[in-house]
Amino acid sequence: MQYIGFQRDVTERKRRQQLLDVMNRVLRHNLRNKMNVVLGGIAGADGGEGAVETAAGDLISLGDRAREIHATARAAREPERIDPDELFDTLHERFAGEHPEATVETTVETDRDLVAGREWRSALTELVTNALAHDPAPDTTVAFTARDDGDDIVVTVTDDGPGVDEMERTVVEAGTESPLEHGSGLGLWLVN
Repeated sequence: MQYIGFQRDVTERKRRQQLLDVMNRVLRHNLRNKMNVVLGGIAGADGGEGAVETAAGDLISLGDRAREIHATARAAREPERIDPDELFDTLHERFAGEHPEATVETTVETDRDLVAGREWRSALTELVTNALAHDPAPDTTVAFTARDDGDDIVVTVTDDGPGVDEMERTVVEAGTESPLEHGSGLGLWLVN
């Protein structure tokens, strides 16, 4: 029994270290690039005031995302019961209000509750945010489905966008980054 607890502690530490490494790389990279835009805008280079405002907004968003990932990584893993109908309805209302041109569909094919940690809501929110942000068509369709699969409940989020870039997916699945192979942001790390 102690061995299992020790193994879980090592896995948690490794996961936290991976997140810290990714956040460090993304923050350094994006801070450097956005600050170059800010400095160029101040100096009167192409883009001007609008580019500076966009870069500043991106930096604020990146800082917020890093804070959310840090809090998620540090949070105790305490599963709770989540009614999939209620969860999907909440997400539907939020995204339908923020993106009225998009279609958000929900299907629940189970009478059981999900049992998951609170980070589950953040992961689903991030998937929808990515789908709506990265699909060039304004009329994106995002669908949530929860269905029974034996003892498990399978939750899927699908969209009609271009999909996740192969390098992004490979890096997140591997759990490591390098200067040549790295993701462009923190969102998929949060989901993972």
